[in-house]
Amino acid sequence: MKNYFFTLLLFTFFATNTFAQQQKYYRVQLLTNEKGLQRLLASGVTIDHGDFKKGLSFTSDFSENELSIIKHSGIPYKVLIEDVSAYYVSRNNTADQTDETVNEAAQAGCSTYPTPKNFKPGSMGGYYTYAEMLVVLDSMAAKFPKLITVKQLVSNTLTTAQGRPLYYVKISDHPNQDENEPKILYTALHHAREPESLSQLIFYMWYLLEGYKADPSVKNLVDSTEMFFIPCVNPDGYIYNQTTNPNGGGLWRKNRRVNGDGTYGVDLNRNYGYKWGYDNIGSSNYPGDDTYRGPSAFSEPETQMLRDFCNSHPFYFALNNHTYSNVLIYPFGYKANTYAPTADSLIFRQDATRLAQCNNFLIGTAIQTVGYTANGDSDDWMYAEQSTKSKIYALTPETGSAIDGFWPKQKRILPIAKLNMDMNLTAAQFTKQSVLAKIASGNSISNAVAAGNQSAISILSNAPNPCSNYTYVSFKVNQSVNCNSLKLDLFDAAGAHIKTIQLNNTGTKVMVNTADLHAGIYYYTLSDGRSKSAVAKLVVIK
Repeated sequence: MKNYFFTLLLFTFFATNTFAQQQKYYRVQLLTNEKGLQRLLASGVTIDHGDFKKGLSFTSDFSENELSIIKHSGIPYKVLIEDVSAYYVSRNNTADQTDETVNEAAQAGCSTYPTPKNFKPGSMGGYYTYAEMLVVLDSMAAKFPKLITVKQLVSNTLTTAQGRPLYYVKISDHPNQDENEPKILYTALHHAREPESLSQLIFYMWYLLEGYKADPSVKNLVDSTEMFFIPCVNPDGYIYNQTTNPNGGGLWRKNRRVNGDGTYGVDLNRNYGYKWGYDNIGSSNYPGDDTYRGPSAFSEPETQMLRDFCNSHPFYFALNNHTYSNVLIYPFGYKANTYAPTADSLIFRQDATRLAQCNNFLIGTAIQTVGYTANGDSDDWMYAEQSTKSKIYALTPETGSAIDGFWPKQKRILPIAKLNMDMNLTAAQFTKQSVLAKIASGNSISNAVAAGNQSAISILSNAPNPCSNYTYVSFKVNQSVNCNSLKLDLFDAAGAHIKTIQLNNTGTKVMVNTADLHAGIYYYTLSDGRSKSAVAKLVVIK
């Protein structure tokens, strides 16, 4: 064992001199089980995206330095493709159609989604360059100014190591107003070599914008939620891949931090604060490794910007998009060799089951789905950090099959994007419904069954609605209701309690003063301490 780790140290030392150069990548099949994968993780080999066959093998793309470690680990392996970057480019020029229908059968019985007329391929093997992405965001704002904001800075003070900002946009029926509606966050490109995570998100955004007038379900979703998009979390790394591989196939993963020892980059999805550096299996302390976690939690401006953005926006749900493996991962991911449940594991599993209903993604924690662990990742922090913000139900779709890899051929861009559509829409629907569930259960989703006897108290109407300074709520009660204890509770769109109006046997109609409320969507219930009405919606305009 001592000789094994001494050999690894020698390879680490000599590999440092090669990191300033572009590395060659190989498609490799590791013939091992979970214990072997954990051993490779501890030695700096990246095992978080690929084709995992439980107890048998793991196939992914590895750098020449990682292949050196694999060779000297004693773990059996096969090199399937000698130069996978070149392979990604060349297969776009072949007539091979064997992978054209991968996963298409998974959508049987589910919705089909037409391609938005504004969705066009990019010039980088079908994927967008960074500049093309910015042009797309500008085009969206120009064509649909009433539904999407112009691109805005995630931070007014921070930029990446190479001086670039992060941008976000918001899609809603009044995008330039804060309407106190339920909020969801979609991100892509934490890892620079995963361009399909961006493409499928752009597809979804165009679908929402174009479908607003044509599809009532889309309109209802856009009218009732605020959807935030950060389409490129890692611009420096993404542009580096564009520079080295302008036709696609670049496999740089991290950001472009200068580490000071001849190596570059921090894995942004190991740099978040919750359980950062928990061990050297779920992240690496060596700067040359692809899973290098950085010198400290939130050391990177990109993760600082995401942290501050989440702290200043009460997101209920988040999808942090990655590729590939066709799995849907939820917290916790940090604990090695052990299933690490959260207080909301049942909710996560129920939500993930519905999200993956139409694409048949395998669901679970990282260790359950792909046999690896990750500490300091986005989902664990978004969910677990509840002192500076409320918890966010954050999940990671790993989109694309083993055949697709990190750079699916251009003809696969649309099928993969459509495969994610039901997941994206359902996540927004969960966000919309979350507020109703929280209010109906007395602000506790997990106790939603305790909503009370809704048949005893019925809300008949409220008018005007929308309203500005006041509205009248009409209701009826049966003989079991204690009218002397009857009250109206008003909640904002995030489920926070705003005020209580004591009705005290005032009859079956009450005026609600809304002059002190901001414009936005609100919800209310009537109750007497034993029975509670269904949740009703109130829109306030100013």
